[in-house]
Amino acid sequence: METCKNSWSMISNAFDITRYANEETLFTLANGYLGMRGDGCERVSALVSKPGTFINGFYEKATILYGESAYGFAKNKQVMLNVCNAKLLEITVDGETFHPEDSEMESYHRELDMKSGLEIRKVVWITGSGKRLLIENRNLVSLPRQFIAARECRVTPLNFDGRIVFRSGLDGRKVQEKQLGTTDDPRVEDGLGDGRFVVTDLRHERLCDDTLLFMRQTAVRSGLSAACAVIEEMTGTAAASFEQKPEQLTAVYQVSGQQGKTIVFCKYISYVTSQGEYQTTFEQEAITQSGQAKSTGFEALLQEQTAYLNKFWARSDVKIKGDDRLTQSIRFSIFQLLQSTGRDSRISIASKGLSGEGYGGQYFWESEAYIAPVFMFSQPDIARSLLKYRYTILNKAREQARLLGHQSGALYSWRTIDGEESSGYFPAGSAQYHINSDIAFAICRYLDATRDWDFLADYGLEILLETARIWIDMGHYCESKQGDFCIDCVTGPDEYTALVNNNCYTNMMAREHLWNAVKYAGQIRQERPDVYRELCARIGFAEEELDAFENAADHMHIPYDETLGIHMQDDTFLQKKELNQAEIPKENFPLLLHYHPLFIYRHQVCKQPDLLLAQFYLPHRFTEEEKKRAYDYYEKRATHDSSLSVCIFSIMAAETGNIDKAYDYFTECIRTDLDDVQNNTRDGLHMANMAGSWMAIVNGFAGMRAIDGILHFKPVLPKQIEGYEFTVRYRDSELMLCTDRQGISYRLLSGEPLTLCHYRQSQVVSAGEELHYSWEGKRK
Repeated sequence: METCKNSWSMISNAFDITRYANEETLFTLANGYLGMRGDGCERVSALVSKPGTFINGFYEKATILYGESAYGFAKNKQVMLNVCNAKLLEITVDGETFHPEDSEMESYHRELDMKSGLEIRKVVWITGSGKRLLIENRNLVSLPRQFIAARECRVTPLNFDGRIVFRSGLDGRKVQEKQLGTTDDPRVEDGLGDGRFVVTDLRHERLCDDTLLFMRQTAVRSGLSAACAVIEEMTGTAAASFEQKPEQLTAVYQVSGQQGKTIVFCKYISYVTSQGEYQTTFEQEAITQSGQAKSTGFEALLQEQTAYLNKFWARSDVKIKGDDRLTQSIRFSIFQLLQSTGRDSRISIASKGLSGEGYGGQYFWESEAYIAPVFMFSQPDIARSLLKYRYTILNKAREQARLLGHQSGALYSWRTIDGEESSGYFPAGSAQYHINSDIAFAICRYLDATRDWDFLADYGLEILLETARIWIDMGHYCESKQGDFCIDCVTGPDEYTALVNNNCYTNMMAREHLWNAVKYAGQIRQERPDVYRELCARIGFAEEELDAFENAADHMHIPYDETLGIHMQDDTFLQKKELNQAEIPKENFPLLLHYHPLFIYRHQVCKQPDLLLAQFYLPHRFTEEEKKRAYDYYEKRATHDSSLSVCIFSIMAAETGNIDKAYDYFTECIRTDLDDVQNNTRDGLHMANMAGSWMAIVNGFAGMRAIDGILHFKPVLPKQIEGYEFTVRYRDSELMLCTDRQGISYRLLSGEPLTLCHYRQSQVVSAGEELHYSWEGKRK
């Protein structure tokens, strides 16, 4: 992967069959609803390709099989479906078909333009008989138009006249299945099991000079259906003939090519499901949407896309001075976050986004803990939609709570699409009760960043109260812990330590959760008493529950080791045997693929940050010395087997003054997928890690924290770069931060006056005003 001179493109100038599945992931196009992997338009061997087209939240159910089951185990998993492939378009000359993996190419260029959202490929193909064709592809998935993708292919004979055959089609045969061999990797979805995804309608029509291809597919167990409609147009008067097989439909066009004259072929594609507003009319809507896209035309669709992205980048761009490669990488991360995040509140963002089948397209806690904050401070409407999704599945969270023995309240499923628990391994899944507080914390951060009190009244407070009830039900006051409120038998963020008592992260986040529930309940009770009374009546909430919340929070047990001067990850973590990672062969990482969970659980070893994550989220609850001691202790025990890990270590390294380490962790984070650091980019992008790239700059190098209505900054500048700059939106104001070797500047671009704290110097800055500081801390 190469860097273009302006850092706005991802470029590949050589076809490498060994990296093809990775490039399919990296060249994904998506719009939060519809995602298309970059598997191109020609069929490539299944041994090297993982083709995919996905609709966010469109799934089939499959039974989870256990060797031994027990009451309350998850029964079904939801698997995001790989819907019909509408990208197919193959070019044939003299009976020879162009396939990149075995055709001779004089030149090859592929580019993902992040300013226009356009994927471009240019190839000069030399046939076996020496004929030369220029094949130019331009592809987009429309960000302004939820259901639409458009693909243009321009073919120019360079040294001959003759017949050229275009074969375009729909292929519904590809459903969830293992590829590239079998695997025991739990990060890779293992198929549909007893679920079924079938083609229930397949047809074609001639529309004047154009062609319509249509396919409907139905997921049998979930009952969901998706319609795909494609309208095709071609320069000239070529009429299509059709070939139809089970689950396949191909339109064949024969064209007389002339040397130097370009033939243009366009596909206007739409996917509409039975889930949204078009439940009963989704088939006709698919046809209507593709027709409207065709009437608009490819160039106009591209102009819409570029205008949309211009507005997006004006608020979201991040630059790293003196390193085009890193600037390219952070822009790629931000662009892919935009592409994969749902924006209609019915859907969220999957662990792999819309770029692959890893983890079955399910949603996890990182949607709120890692990804939502990126949008809170740049595109708050997207953050609002992510959080509102949790409200739409609140009833399923109530059902999950009852299943796990809680008589009231709501407990969110660990991994899910429709709200039902999809994790078949409860020690590292359902036991992670901290998901309730992660969601609550994200809501509170959103409220602080936006003051969106309508969201609090309509959705947020109900989530805060219902999820807070779980802590009161499961916790208890323990005499042996000096009467502290204790929370037993949970798993914290570190999945290499399971089913422990008083996980420090869980207890500290639960404490914040309970305090915030009391705070915001009091606010709504005072400002919107009718709303508060209606909510309490509807969920059966009694006023004395707030007293229970506050008392539990005030007496929450926070494990601490006085000898080492650090917070304990849980009651027993420091008592366990240490694992000498130096003795473990390099090829045996990640540990979860080579060691039994019980072996891992018996040792002091961390898959990802746990206590350090609490210190990042709640910096004001720790002293600077506690942060430094904890960083030194837990870094030695971390394997970083999770892609959620290195960004937090980068942030906390910067926080504790380890600038070189912060930079090293940051570069690993930002290049995780581009360099295939974890050897699984082929299965999809690591979306939370991409959010972590943004966090490592904004929260790490710049040290930004939002506490009690004030933005705090503690900027540092790694010696390997010349500076960085970004814009954040906080409440009604937009603030730009710029650093270089001379110092730091803050400029309020718009909005109300804003209080910010540079290290410990508080300042109020007004719109148009700029503050300058030297690296020695002096105000310029």
